[in-house]
Amino acid sequence: AVRRAFEACEAMLEVSDDAMQAEAESERALQGLELQVWLELDGFLRRFAANRATLIGGTGAPAPKQLLGLLPPPPESGWPDDFMLDTIAADLRKAATRRRSQTTLSYQNDPAPFIPAHRHYPLRRRAQRLSYSIWIVLKEPGLDLQPLLDTESTTDRLRMVLLRLRELLAREESGS
Repeated sequence: AVRRAFEACEAMLEVSDDAMQAEAESERALQGLELQVWLELDGFLRRFAANRATLIGGTGAPAPKQLLGLLPPPPESGWPDDFMLDTIAADLRKAATRRRSQTTLSYQNDPAPFIPAHRHYPLRRRAQRLSYSIWIVLKEPGLDLQPLLDTESTTDRLRMVLLRLRELLAREESGS
């Protein structure tokens, strides 16, 4: 009986190891997808930065501060040299720190404060928030977002983001 219990425990540990390995692979895939979204968003915004800055409340940032607060830590190899969103987020972080040290925090002082996600903020939660909030930059009148809301998977929503970014760029390049 002890031997069977021991064998059952070993089998459970093997299954647990397989599940942990699958989860780790899933996390790596999600992280890669999240980084791809940020890289393509950066390229998209660089192309349209002059028009977008006026659309996003005149902040001078090509995307809402709340979205830029979700920017993940740089990948191991670092962001590409022409990646602008990390520079903008760093500038917003410095300005927010200065503002907090100079004034009392209130909604009137800054109705849309820059609040960056902590560097240890969980990847899955950050990616989930990104998969919804990025649409503030990608939407246009008449775009039905219900399919996005009906999509349960964060990775599927991020894939929808990539398709939308590529669709908008292709439309711009074709002039339609």
